[in-house]
Amino acid sequence: DCNPAAEAMNHPEVFFLTGGQWTVPKLCSTLAQSGIPGLTLTIGQRLSLPEEQILTGCPRDFTAGEFDSLSVVLVENPCCKQAAAVTHGLPDDAFVRGDVPMTKQEVRSVALSKLRVSGDDILWDIGAGTGPVSVEMALLARRGQVYAVERSPEASELIRQNRANPTCWHLKLVEGTALQALAALPDPTAVSLGGTRGSLTASLRITPQH
Repeated sequence: DCNPAAEAMNHPEVFFLTGGQWTVPKLCSTLAQSGIPGLTLTIGQRLSLPEEQILTGCPRDFTAGEFDSLSVVLVENPCCKQAAAVTHGLPDDAFVRGDVPMTKQEVRSVALSKLRVSGDDILWDIGAGTGPVSVEMALLARRGQVYAVERSPEASELIRQNRANPTCWHLKLVEGTALQALAALPDPTAVSLGGTRGSLTASLRITPQH
């Protein structure tokens, strides 16, 4: 019982035993949808029996087909960077900025401290701008999910660049206005409200009161 994508993202090797609801195709579909680059899977089924099979490929190779319910899957992530100690407020020059306003290091440090982010939180960053708050949320919530909501195409492209660190593939960019995007997102553990361009009151009505 785990988040397979989070485990694969945060470890160079993960060994799964399938069974119950977690079939080989479901596991592979979950990993394929995560967007984590460079994953290699080795699947073993009916091991030690005459019909033993050992298959190797990427997640998308195994999202369909029939597999023994009790199989084993080795997931290798050569791009994994082991988690280092994370502190609030990365240096401003750690991010690509362009001409889009960016929340500065000191403000980010205080905001993230107040949000008290934990490892499996679901987080919204509304009006994410260049994405530094979203990225730092993702580094803190390594088993969770972060949604960066941004309406500006220029800012959205900067978010894509700033999340390119392999540890941030669980940071999902949601392009559009807050009023368009929020109703479709899962309920958050915490919310950072960076900007709504005049729709603050309406956005707060949508945001669950947790």
